[in-house]
Amino acid sequence: MTDRNRQKYKEYLKGKRVCIVGPAPTIKHLEQKEEIDSYDVVIRLNKALPVPESLFSSSGTKTNVLYNCLNPEPESGGTLHIGYLQEEVDWLVCPYPNILPFSIDIKNFIRNNQDRVSFCHFEEEYYAKIISEINTRPNTGLLTILDVLSCEI
Repeated sequence: MTDRNRQKYKEYLKGKRVCIVGPAPTIKHLEQKEEIDSYDVVIRLNKALPVPESLFSSSGTKTNVLYNCLNPEPESGGTLHIGYLQEEVDWLVCPYPNILPFSIDIKNFIRNNQDRVSFCHFEEEYYAKIISEINTRPNTGLLTILDVLSCEI
């Protein structure tokens, strides 16, 4: 299932203009709503959803993809608002493979939300290749950038 979903996700991105919007407070006064919302696909990270109304003018309102580590702790991925994801987001991507320690959160998500939102996670081999190239455990932001750049955008 996941291999097929990863392929569907890559096809979804193929040939599209993609914008990754991080939750950094430095964007607060940039007034980039029109620019960000003009992209074919807008990607946000971890607890970026729903976008607070106070940030609409800075970071836009559109979200097509959320990369989330699926760890519900506030200092990690945070709570996922499944209803919001179902209504607003095309894809939820976990940038970690289904191995420990990530497998607990992935399996919990799948068990509770299967078929409620289009979902995929990284395959073990893909993640291992990234780790071997950068020689550290990367965070969701770095994995998102590397993953998007590996697609035919």
